[in-house]
Amino acid sequence: MPDQSSDSLPLYFEGQGLDLAQHVDAQLQLVAPDSPNRPLYR
Repeated sequence: MPDQSSDSLPLYFEGQGLDLAQHVDAQLQLVAPDSPNRPLYR
């Protein structure tokens, strides 16, 4: 299966009236500040 963008997650959050960016920010608070993986979440 090739890498393809999926709009399923954003559509789910929008359908629930939730802000996906806000949830990503909340999860980033749980990641170590010096983690080299932080940019992957954006």
